Amino acid sequence: MTRKTTSRAVALAAVFAALPLVAGTSAFATSSATYPTQDHFLQTADEALGVVTRVRAARLALFDDHTDQARVELERALDILNTAEAELPSYMMRDFPEAASEYNFLPFDMSMTLTEDFQASEENAQALQQAQGLFKSADPDAAVEVLKLAEIDVQVSVAMLPYETTMQGLNAAITDITSGEFYRANLDMKAIEDSIQVRTFLIDEVPAQGVTE
Repeated sequence: MTRKTTSRAVALAAVFAALPLVAGTSAFATSSATYPTQDHFLQTADEALGVVTRVRAARLALFDDHTDQARVELERALDILNTAEAELPSYMMRDFPEAASEYNFLPFDMSMTLTEDFQASEENAQALQQAQGLFKSADPDAAVEVLKLAEIDVQVSVAMLPYETTMQGLNAAITDITSGEFYRANLDMKAIEDSIQVRTFLIDEVPAQGVTE
């Protein structure tokens, strides 16, 4: 699988390069997470993004009455997940801190931003510059550690696709299209799209990946 960690890290470096290094105070909230948290830069699963793209293409094909093409797109989406079955668990995460965290999610997109109440100071300016350099040099794990240790007010937004229900939905949609149940197939695909969750965490409260139980 091809990952895009380097380009993502370089893009994030631009966020920190644009920070105003002015005097102020930091309102960093100490982590109170009661679940396993990430100890390195979040890794996104390109396969999950591929599935989301294929499902969208399948729905559009179905709307245009191209039912065969819709089935092909769904079969490709299913094949993406089946081919990477052995590797995907290392990218999975639970939807903490939601109460109903019964599914394993695959993160497929993420962004890092400063919290709204962030104010740069002389104390954290050096850490911000160091993190920027580490992101530019494609060492995001070290950059995240610097931000955590300096208690910089950074939040991480993650888009996640539930693995188990997506597999079920893909199989159901393929079966329904094959049986001519196009309305039901559309509902199957809509359910997959609706199941995508977007969560925002403080940088030291991002749920750990590889936790599937």
